[in-house]
Amino acid sequence: FMSSDGATVSAAALTTGEVLWSATVPLGDGLHPTPQAYRDGVVYVMPTSWFLSNEFLYALDADTGALLWQSEDAIMAHFYTSPLFLPNGDLLTNGRYVSGRGWRLMRLDHRDGSVVWNRRAGDGSNPEVAGGALYQDRFYIVREPAGRHQLARIDVDTGARMYSSAPLGPAGTTAAAEDIAIDHDGLILWPVGNQITGGAFLLAYRDTGTSLVEAWRTPIGDSWASNVGVGPDGPIYVCSREDELLRLDPLTGA
Repeated sequence: FMSSDGATVSAAALTTGEVLWSATVPLGDGLHPTPQAYRDGVVYVMPTSWFLSNEFLYALDADTGALLWQSEDAIMAHFYTSPLFLPNGDLLTNGRYVSGRGWRLMRLDHRDGSVVWNRRAGDGSNPEVAGGALYQDRFYIVREPAGRHQLARIDVDTGARMYSSAPLGPAGTTAAAEDIAIDHDGLILWPVGNQITGGAFLLAYRDTGTSLVEAWRTPIGDSWASNVGVGPDGPIYVCSREDELLRLDPLTGA
């Protein structure tokens, strides 16, 4: 948890509340040390606030609070987002924001915080990692080249874009959520709205290994508010246009 003065991050025993350790990280004005993620005995912390700024990510030993490393380059993330972890423990996160061009998605080595690759900004991508999705070693983001939204698969080894889905509608007509969900079998679920006619749809895509192909679409509630859930037994849950909960067949969307 964060201390009340925003100067330290502390760990407490779950059963007793006893503070086990406290650690400090460098802070700028108006920033707080926010725990972003935990994995394999490491707590990942970065200074955040209500606004976005380029800050470094810090890895702390979860048992002692000792600083393990500071990321080689700064990243930009909201206080409510977390990095994604590849199977080997490396992190996918936003890099620096390039004004007028977007985020530079990066992969960090989990062992020392070094940059494995830093994806260039400016190809229409907005890979805010909270909106990206990882299935095994397949990473997907939303792109908006020339004002037309599409999904894209990113090569996690190089950061290069491998292939994309067909662009949606004429430029400026879609309101595409960046929150992508993936079901247990790799079906990609993407809420998309229409800014001209209104209404929203849940689009489902299959990754063929060479392309992203739409499998089905079904009407849903507002695309920005309809978070998608996947049940442990397979069905997909989403809000309807009548503000009711829908249970969808993952094979057909019915």
